[in-house]
Amino acid sequence: MDFFKVAVQDAVGDILAHTIKLDKKSLKKGSILTQSDCDYLKGCSVTDITVARLQDGDIHEDTAAAKVANSITNNFISVTSAFTGRCNLVALGEGVFKVNTSVINRINNVHESVTLATLANNSRVEVGQTIATIKIIPFSVREHILNRILDILISHSTPINIDVFSPLSVGLINTTTLDLKRKIINKTTQITRQRIEGLGGTVKVISECPHEELELKTALLSILENRVDIIIITGSSVTVDRQDIVPTSIVKSGGEIVYFGMPVDPGNLVLLAEHSSTPILVLPGCARSPKMNGIDWILERLFSGCSIHNLEISKLGVGGLLVDVPFRPLPRAMAVSRKSESNYKIAAIVLAAGSSSRMGDCNKLLENISGVTLIRRTVEAILQAKVSSVFVVTGHESNKIVKELSGLNIEIIHNDSYYKGLSTSVKAGVVELADHFDGAIVCMGDMPLINYHHINQLVEGFAPLDGACIGVPVYKRKRGNPVLWARRFFSAMISLSGDVGARH
Repeated sequence: MDFFKVAVQDAVGDILAHTIKLDKKSLKKGSILTQSDCDYLKGCSVTDITVARLQDGDIHEDTAAAKVANSITNNFISVTSAFTGRCNLVALGEGVFKVNTSVINRINNVHESVTLATLANNSRVEVGQTIATIKIIPFSVREHILNRILDILISHSTPINIDVFSPLSVGLINTTTLDLKRKIINKTTQITRQRIEGLGGTVKVISECPHEELELKTALLSILENRVDIIIITGSSVTVDRQDIVPTSIVKSGGEIVYFGMPVDPGNLVLLAEHSSTPILVLPGCARSPKMNGIDWILERLFSGCSIHNLEISKLGVGGLLVDVPFRPLPRAMAVSRKSESNYKIAAIVLAAGSSSRMGDCNKLLENISGVTLIRRTVEAILQAKVSSVFVVTGHESNKIVKELSGLNIEIIHNDSYYKGLSTSVKAGVVELADHFDGAIVCMGDMPLINYHHINQLVEGFAPLDGACIGVPVYKRKRGNPVLWARRFFSAMISLSGDVGARH
């Protein structure tokens, strides 16, 4: 591939090296220039440009990326169309991501022009998630380089794979003591059930017994008769030794201890056993919380059919420190309703004070959409959600906005300083809340496609005591609005200034 400057009139068929932005048209880098493109550039007084020109033996970036990607795909992986030298591999099944690290390293070591990036081995993946990406760095790759990479992939049939979850059945045993509160047992059962169902499994049978060797042995043998795929034991007292009550009961029932302890925190005191080829998982105390912990890793491997043995568990230490890692989400957080447990008071603040300056003389909030103004449509959707109160902040054309919202169960907050920027409306709303609410959802007035289901998802995921303090909606990996804030951020929001929100 040649890379050089050329006169515009001689660039037809070449690849544009850098994006060119002009008043009426932009030409993006990587575009193959047409006669029309070159005429337009010449008409805009552009005399020469930097281009790439393919030579014999060069494979275009999109063709090369697609060849590499299509040599990896299987029943659980799909390939996106190549674009700008990039091709993504996408999961078609939910499960555990598996990657042959040595093969990926070999591919990336062939030549700098071809790169293959993947998720970490044993990552949990969802349907539609990108698990790997192939990127050709320049605009082409030499054919012999591409062939070397394809040879490596051909010799390893599954360098990347997904061990999909199977719909396994689980038998749950809760051990009890006289001082163990019923609500603790119920909560543990509920969270364990959520973990199992989140993996596509079912809790087939639940039993309780006193935290004693003989009673647990009897309960264990009884639950084995139900032919479940996995047995989970939640002890009223955490197992602290191989000779403790739970492991002793397992051994006396005819089972064996596979491994006690795990280099993952939280989750250190997990115990893995086996009886008649049925895995037995004894949960530590941290399993009573829905937060990500080592239990989730073990369950994911069991449900994906991975073997769990001493060496497998001992390798979990690198990356196993899960405490205070803010980017690790709560497992299936959107599926777990916290509001019913904690009864948080959430207010909605609708920002409707702006002048819609980008719309010219038109106030977009008063525009009619299928017989309903934009602002009323937005507020009516919010009123159907699980919020305690709705506050609407007005400013520009306040009287018209208030008139459009007549009859609705809302409170109006007028912002005299709306012309100073968005921050003034955010502050006006938050100040009004004071200490009466646990959180606030800050909503834009122009959200015609947001419905009460979206708002409820934010509310149901709200758990400030567990660290879920800010709820942000994401669409195609881009953050948007509305955003739910815990009360702890109100003071910082009140200090905002200028035409900015609280994004930073």
